[in-house]
Amino acid sequence: MQLGIKDELEKLVRETTENPTQQIPGLVFQCVNRDGDVVCSTSSGIRGLDDPRPMTTDTLFWIASCTKLITAIALMHSDLLENVLPELKTVKILGHEEQNGVRVLMEKTKNNRITLRMLATHTGTNSLIRYHALPPIIFEPLGIQNTSFTPNEEMRSRIASMHERDDTKKVVPRAHLLKAARQAVPNDAFNSGGAGLISSAEDYSLVLAMLLNDGISPTTGSQILQKPSIDQMFTNHIPEWEERYARAGYDGWGVNFLLSGDRLQQGSAPGLSNCFWAVDREKGIGGILLAQILHFGDPHVAPLWGRLQTNMFS
Repeated sequence: MQLGIKDELEKLVRETTENPTQQIPGLVFQCVNRDGDVVCSTSSGIRGLDDPRPMTTDTLFWIASCTKLITAIALMHSDLLENVLPELKTVKILGHEEQNGVRVLMEKTKNNRITLRMLATHTGTNSLIRYHALPPIIFEPLGIQNTSFTPNEEMRSRIASMHERDDTKKVVPRAHLLKAARQAVPNDAFNSGGAGLISSAEDYSLVLAMLLNDGISPTTGSQILQKPSIDQMFTNHIPEWEERYARAGYDGWGVNFLLSGDRLQQGSAPGLSNCFWAVDREKGIGGILLAQILHFGDPHVAPLWGRLQTNMFS
């Protein structure tokens, strides 16, 4: 990446935090290449209007639906989910029957087995699952140390505050949506594989670099996935919805993320708290932007992400 582009990325982030009550109190952005080099890492602003400590690149965030990428990577180790979660073999599903002209919901025995593709492409089941395999499959081999469903007290002290906009569009503090960000939760609590992780830009970049490097961590040398598995993740799994994606500016849906580009080699996804990630396999570059503000599509953070992507992939 050219030095001028790095400076421009840092400038864009800095400018978006100049007025914390009208724009955003604080942000973290990190850009990484397939060799694991951090080509841009910047933080700006404060952790929250109720927490004046400076925002830093190791600040932790609730990454919301950006959790899905990590869960999908773990699930690529087993296409049949029932091998990972045996309780799914006998789980009941909700169905309906017509009774006297009225549609009635009731439990039914499922006829088909639940697969990764159903979960990761949102075609057969909900992506919010209780999942305990992430540390040995992903976190430890990648060297991830500050990502958890159940952050300890020290980690909670580093989580950025949550915000929202009031009726005048002014930024105000609000209670954190994620219980684990506010207080200790038991290790056996429900872990949402769709939206439950606390993480940092530094940790998440290790995941992005592994994707860009065809499944091998360029930092630790550990192989998380085979290249054919990465290729499968960047394949459009719902081609019949291409027109819908086109209206939103995308070209397809991979394994739990949006696809773009002529060869569908750009992947991206957002999180409810205005967190965003994207990678371009052909250019070997990726990045993540972290914020903590509701509602999704914040009028300052979302446009910033668009400009960051334009510069990052230029």
